[in-house]
Amino acid sequence: MKRWLSIPFLAAPFLAALTACAPAQTHRQPSAPLPFQADFSDVGVAWVSGGQAFVARAPSLRAQLAPLPAPAVAAAWVGNVAWGALPSAGLIVTLDGPPETRVVGRVAKLSQQRIYLQDGTALNYSGGAASGVLGTPSAVLTGGDGEDYALVGGNLYRPGSPASLLSPTRMGIDAPAYLYRLPGRGVAVSGLPSVQTGQGLYRLTGSALERLGSGDQPVASVPHGPGLIGAVDGRIVTLSAAGQIRVFLPDLREVRP
Repeated sequence: MKRWLSIPFLAAPFLAALTACAPAQTHRQPSAPLPFQADFSDVGVAWVSGGQAFVARAPSLRAQLAPLPAPAVAAAWVGNVAWGALPSAGLIVTLDGPPETRVVGRVAKLSQQRIYLQDGTALNYSGGAASGVLGTPSAVLTGGDGEDYALVGGNLYRPGSPASLLSPTRMGIDAPAYLYRLPGRGVAVSGLPSVQTGQGLYRLTGSALERLGSGDQPVASVPHGPGLIGAVDGRIVTLSAAGQIRVFLPDLREVRP
């Protein structure tokens, strides 16, 4: 059983002292690039980029940098609380509002329901064991049906005991793959950042924001650089790795947040 400990937010110097007490590694592997990942909800956007974590709450969607004692790799909304994962410190922390820190172990991903550790096991946010997956997930998402879904090794799973293989992505293990919610249903997988709303499917191609019609053909398009995409309170919201937030109506007219 995983140990769950909730403690006050630890100051960076104290965490640094804890890290200094750990045994030194003789051979250090090259560090992997820190991820760019975001979670969108009607509350706003929470994201990590280059190890830093940010929160932009609706309706203003003004980005706020979270002061963290270690690099973050994942962020997620749990109700109206934004959480970030700091695997090198073995913690999850609140990103704004009342500070809270929980010792959970080396986290790989966060969903709105579960904390996924690097070995594929999972916890819920109350500290209890939850069904996980076999292997380290590359992406997780709570779907429109309220269930969790995870990509592991290029395959889509529903966590469980055992985890259920739903489908291969056909994109290959190393190809980019993004999960997006299906309203009232589960999730879908795309090779491009996408969001599905009641008004249609939207995606970022790297050079444009597109709205797709029947047959997944673009029916509207505006110039747009690379980034991530989601829905916040009925509007289409895009986010760049540099932290630029743009807001669009369903017909792709851009508006101020």
